[in-house]
Amino acid sequence: MITTGFGFAASVFALLALYYVFTEKFGNSRAFKVVPTLIVFYVLFILCSHFGLWSYEEGSQVTATKQAMTDYGVPLLIFTAVVQSDGRKMLKLGPKLLLVYVLTCISIILGMIVAGVAFASKLNIPEMGGTMAAVTGSFIGGPENLYAAANIAELSDGGLANALLLIYVVFTPWMTMLIVLVPIVADKFNKWTKADIRPIEEAASNIADSTAEAGRNTSARDIFIVLGIAMMLELVSLVIGEKVEAIFPSVSQSITMYLIVTVVSLFVGTYTKLGQNPALPAISGTLAMVMLLLGCVGIDLGVFKDAGYFLATSATALIIHAVFMIVAAKLLRVDLQTLGCASIATIGGNSSAPVVATAYGNKAYITIATVMAAIGPVIGTFTGLFVGNVIDMMVK
Repeated sequence: MITTGFGFAASVFALLALYYVFTEKFGNSRAFKVVPTLIVFYVLFILCSHFGLWSYEEGSQVTATKQAMTDYGVPLLIFTAVVQSDGRKMLKLGPKLLLVYVLTCISIILGMIVAGVAFASKLNIPEMGGTMAAVTGSFIGGPENLYAAANIAELSDGGLANALLLIYVVFTPWMTMLIVLVPIVADKFNKWTKADIRPIEEAASNIADSTAEAGRNTSARDIFIVLGIAMMLELVSLVIGEKVEAIFPSVSQSITMYLIVTVVSLFVGTYTKLGQNPALPAISGTLAMVMLLLGCVGIDLGVFKDAGYFLATSATALIIHAVFMIVAAKLLRVDLQTLGCASIATIGGNSSAPVVATAYGNKAYITIATVMAAIGPVIGTFTGLFVGNVIDMMVK
């Protein structure tokens, strides 16, 4: 059993190294196309925790180290994700595409609230609002928003486990459906909606390619510039948050801190070249994986006894999202590929959006999906908290 803080951190990074080696060697096999390697290692981390690899007890070094890694790591993750967004590009999507994206977010928020309230009695967990806040944060934003919303809502390990189960078991089938099914039925759907794809092509042509630095290798300078700015921003935000909480006790330090980090990151990404730093994707991806697997530590396998209800909850939310968007497509004359891009840009995020958009055979969709996906991390945390508060008010 590992009892020290350093031993815990070392074992977490060792298991992460094993994950990447395993994925490189076996990730393309048929078995892992059905059950992704991420799910396998998610379960492995839970088993390590459940069977006592770490001494996870209140007041232990392991508990304190995990809490510190999460508390200080999530704001860094928010920074590295949001700073890659460019507000000017978002505006260049044009009114119609921005409306499609807004309606996509509304449909997810609506789906989460309805599903959360409908299944609250079946799930019978004390943190329904916090759990759905984390899920909504992830769906509209990404893992960075999931953990930010969970931290602000003070979600327990059990609640976080429920949220992760809901997200990762349902996401892969949804992404697969968008890739496989959309191209098959698109022609008939687009005729039914009388779709016009000119706004897509016009918006894509208006969005200048700002990835000039992406081709060069990452250097130590790139890494330390990102980490130095991110850590100082987090430090200043924590100090300001503490002072705001002292004056307004109802506004927690974490809410102020995440708000400052998000707004400043978007400003920096829009008006400086830091968002083009080639180290950002690697740092952001590493932090996301660390936060994901830290969320598995301390979980009791008993939290999965109601897994079927969680799947039903997620499926209900996605069905409401899909129906809402189909109606919107008919009214706005939007093509199915655009709906697929908007859906995966929210539910999937930066890593998945270009993959799905590529399957649609038009480079314009890749551009649009990528820009839409960059909006999510900016608003994901706060939309998640909104959903959580609404559900808490409705189920009490």
